[in-house]
Amino acid sequence: MRKNFVIGFFMLTAFSLALSGFVRTGVSHNFTGAQDSAIVANDLPERDEVHQSYQLSPGAQVSLSYVNGQVDVQTVDGDTAYVDIVRSANNRADFVYDTISIDNTPADLVLRGANSKSGRIEVRQRVSLRIPRQSNFTVKQVNGSVNIGPINGNVNIRGVNGTLKLAQTAGNSDISSINGHMTITVSRLGDGGLRIRDAVSPVELRLADDLNANLIVKKLDGNVSVNSPKVTLNRLSETEYNGQVGSGGPPISIIDVRGGLRIGRTQ
Repeated sequence: MRKNFVIGFFMLTAFSLALSGFVRTGVSHNFTGAQDSAIVANDLPERDEVHQSYQLSPGAQVSLSYVNGQVDVQTVDGDTAYVDIVRSANNRADFVYDTISIDNTPADLVLRGANSKSGRIEVRQRVSLRIPRQSNFTVKQVNGSVNIGPINGNVNIRGVNGTLKLAQTAGNSDISSINGHMTITVSRLGDGGLRIRDAVSPVELRLADDLNANLIVKKLDGNVSVNSPKVTLNRLSETEYNGQVGSGGPPISIIDVRGGLRIGRTQ
């Protein structure tokens, strides 16, 4: 399984998926988000930007897939989602390559990158989303780091070739095929809990002191560290553990992970 996962990421990198401003609906807005100077400095000389906003219904589904670059997702109050896309290239003519489509209804917002046909032409991209806190969010096939701020909805993450940071404040999370350090902060969980599987990366869990959950660990390759008085973890075999957080509750499952596990408290 891991062999196919790594091959898939090499294919994704070769595609060099980028972003353009093809937008079907939405309202333009002025970009006000803070940008790390090191990230901006990594841009190529020519820039192409898209800044749009969309109205979403409560509990709407937001999906992002096939992106070759950094993804930053923050959550906000209200019912408006903001999409900020920055592409950079050596020449403006290069922006005809590598596109992302944006489709929107009140119930969903879908961003999807297209396979690159640019060959040796380089187009860099970064995506910043600000979505309603109650949204459900799905991200698939990202060749870059992913940062997701405190979110109350369900989260599905599959195929990230880079670091992953997620703050889960409610709902359920399903995370798979990650090739980079994971830092998962959990304040609350839905009945479905949190599942992490098929990853080549260390996992760091930061758990709230008043969280209650059951721990299930299988096929873990790496060291285990627990630094929380609220967590008990029992070793069943060389690669399997079980235990609980607080008085027990929804499952936190970590299955088929290479890189080790560290469990601590939220900071």
